[in-house]
Amino acid sequence: MSVVMTPEIRRRRDGDLPSCVDAMRLVHEADGYPARWPEDATGFLTPSDVLDAWVAVDGEAVVGQVLLRDGKHERDECADEEVDLPDGLASISRLFVTPAARGTGTAARLVGTCVAEARRRGLGVILSVVEGVGDASGFYERLGWRFITTRPAEWRLPNGDIPTMRYYRQPG
Repeated sequence: MSVVMTPEIRRRRDGDLPSCVDAMRLVHEADGYPARWPEDATGFLTPSDVLDAWVAVDGEAVVGQVLLRDGKHERDECADEEVDLPDGLASISRLFVTPAARGTGTAARLVGTCVAEARRRGLGVILSVVEGVGDASGFYERLGWRFITTRPAEWRLPNGDIPTMRYYRQPG
């Protein structure tokens, strides 16, 4: 009989960043996320618009992480005459869970933590995922997120292609 790990979710600390980079590397090797490995992996996990950040830890090991960011940039990327989004949005970003911690509900708990904090701040929540990579779209749809639109990304994959981004909004 195997024991199902239930990682603790807590606010990320500066000292967690090396372990977050290690965990992100495991995810990148398994799934190709992030699609382009960043030159500055720590910088990728600490963009200037972060409102808050959490990690999932199993003992001392970081097995997942997520950011709550100011949603203005993401809102501006997907809003147009057909998509009317309000101001006052946050975005979920840089969510990953190591392969060993998958199937434990960790990703859903990290997302739930972000949504709860955004609501506490009086903010709605949006996010984007790369279309056709893994099951990110299916994951958010199973959690009740509402599809908004698709747009070409503002960046390129390592092969030079421009991926399509799928945008979602948390209902409620």
